[in-house]
Amino acid sequence: MVKQIEIIFFTGIFLWATACSYQPEEPKPQFQKQVIDDKVQIGYGLGIGDVDGDGKNDILLADKKQFVGYRNPDWQRFVMIENLTEKDNVCLAVRDIDGDGKVEVAVGAQ
Repeated sequence: MVKQIEIIFFTGIFLWATACSYQPEEPKPQFQKQVIDDKVQIGYGLGIGDVDGDGKNDILLADKKQFVGYRNPDWQRFVMIENLTEKDNVCLAVRDIDGDGKVEVAVGAQ
């Protein structure tokens, strides 16, 4: 009789644990490759932020001789500044420091 109770108890715990841990499988995200610039020379640094204040995050890139941006949603390329130093640009940091809705960009080179 004791073995029968133990088996029923164990089976009940197993079924309860299985029911509590069951989660339906979430659909896997679908990604599509989208090339926004196939002329990048080096592409050291990358940043995301709203450069133009339209509420949409733009992509910023530190390339070999230019710091460029790509406007969301059409990803049109624009040059922020170029030829700052003789050597390559290497990094950038993007943050809205003063709270005006537009990011400030700090860059590093040489």
